[in-house]
Amino acid sequence: MPTIDLLLAELAIRQLHVKYADAVWRKDFVAFGDCFAEDCEWRIGGMILRGRDEIVHSFEGIVSTSIGFCSRFARRSSNWVKALPRLERM
Repeated sequence: MPTIDLLLAELAIRQLHVKYADAVWRKDFVAFGDCFAEDCEWRIGGMILRGRDEIVHSFEGIVSTSIGFCSRFARRSSNWVKALPRLERM
């Protein structure tokens, strides 16, 4: 594969990653769904989700139940940072 094709492929992957992260951060379900092909398969957290619609529906459910988790995690973040050296030794 020519170098320019590799660079273009890498750029497309990076742009998709940015689009995905932005959609997750903004909780934009339409933009999130646009990151996936209609007939895709996404394996995450022990789940196997098939198709864009199932993925978006599952993401909506995850986001709706994780709001409290995010605020609790932010309050405990200093404890997480203290735990990192112990995790790295494992």
